Amino acid sequence: MPKLKDVPSLYSLAIDVLEDEFVQFVKEELCLQSDEDQLFCIYSPEIFSSYVEMVKSLVLTNVPVVARQDLLDHILKKMDMSSTVRYAAVEILYESDCKRFIPGTFPQSYHPMILSKVISECQSLKFIDLTYFWVRGTDKRYLSQLFSNARNLTSIVIPQICDDALLSVIGKCCSNVSFLDIQNSVNVTETGIDNLIFSDNGSVNSICMSLVVFKIGGPRLTAISPSKMTFLLKFAPFLSNLGPYAYCGRLLGIMNEDLKHQPTNLYYVHDTYTTDNQMIAIEKMAPQLKGVYFDTPSDEAVSHLSLFKGLMKLKIRKAFWIDIFVPALQMENLQILELINIHGNIDLAHIGKFWHLQKLVIYHCDRLVSSDFTYHFKNLNFLEIYYTEYFDNVLLHILTHSQNLEHLSLGYFGTISDEELIPILSFDKLINLEKLWIARAEFLSWMSVAAILDYCPKLKSIGRMENWNLTKGELEKFGEMARFSNWDLLFWEFFS
Repeated sequence: MPKLKDVPSLYSLAIDVLEDEFVQFVKEELCLQSDEDQLFCIYSPEIFSSYVEMVKSLVLTNVPVVARQDLLDHILKKMDMSSTVRYAAVEILYESDCKRFIPGTFPQSYHPMILSKVISECQSLKFIDLTYFWVRGTDKRYLSQLFSNARNLTSIVIPQICDDALLSVIGKCCSNVSFLDIQNSVNVTETGIDNLIFSDNGSVNSICMSLVVFKIGGPRLTAISPSKMTFLLKFAPFLSNLGPYAYCGRLLGIMNEDLKHQPTNLYYVHDTYTTDNQMIAIEKMAPQLKGVYFDTPSDEAVSHLSLFKGLMKLKIRKAFWIDIFVPALQMENLQILELINIHGNIDLAHIGKFWHLQKLVIYHCDRLVSSDFTYHFKNLNFLEIYYTEYFDNVLLHILTHSQNLEHLSLGYFGTISDEELIPILSFDKLINLEKLWIARAEFLSWMSVAAILDYCPKLKSIGRMENWNLTKGELEKFGEMARFSNWDLLFWEFFS
């Protein structure tokens, strides 16, 4: 049977009790009943703030800093909680000693008020994540003030809303930032990259010496040329990751042609339409490379995969398996293999030669086959296969030779029946399974469900059982068991 839920620690219980008391107090003070967010409009900010100082003094006096930070995080993560209550949490719990701020989702009308609060109390702030904030127009001034004041930040996440002016402020004022995420910010241009690197007098900003991860790019961002990005790599010597920036091959090709450039510290590269010359440049200019994503590389480029012997992660899209597997076999330490839109028969026997493989993802490929069945996946703990054809014997071999499998997610389970699956389970072949997600398993009945519960003691999540050989009554029964048995098991229901 699945594990029972752990007994909560005294600390987590205390946080839960504090949250309940806090939420109840806020609702009583504002007379909130059903439609809290509309009622907030009735109560002006002046009325809302009349009791804030009193509650804040109680909290500051009686709740330790670490617990107050955790309580704030706990409340802000609850998207189903009223925005008014979560905003009250920001007003009361957020103080100058808070080191992280992750506000989550709020109506846009709340954004200026929340940012104003953070601006006034950001002396200790180290990490901020504004992924769900949409700040534009005159409200952008709040972001500029925030990054001007929060000079101890080390991590900034502001995807989509960043622009050249904000990069200028970050470059000049946030000299300790090592992680900067501005993915899909369409208003960032090459001027913004200059603003990040150089100050007004032409000197190099201090942030260049601390920046390690700079996530830029994305499907909507094409305005920044590889030649401009060479300046960033030149002046930010410890930069190791450009996130989804999809022109790293051209970027490193330019640097390779210029003999003045030293090899970079990049450990991850994303590139599209890679040529063989760019592949050679990547190998030469990124000697510490550990992970790559090659999207639509040329056939000649694929043949140079053998250059990357120390690679630990290979993600590749739109190529032929017959061109991939021979050079890829040179990657003796490969741990993660992700194949997307790969043409031809993918031979699982070839993949079985990656002795250290831990994660295998196959999406939208032609076919998964196996030329022999003598291999084992001793280290494989994560497997996802979707929109790819495969036969039952291939899947059965994986299930019987992957004893460390923890995450199994499949588009379909073929014609494998209870009589085939239950013996595999009974011999503890899937004893380490924690997540099971099968979109279609037409031949698995309640007998298999019972066996999964019996022989997968670490199971924490199971889903998509509406397309198994189960009745609505059996699914409802299982849902009730999962909810009321105190199992530490998440049951994803889609049945209607």
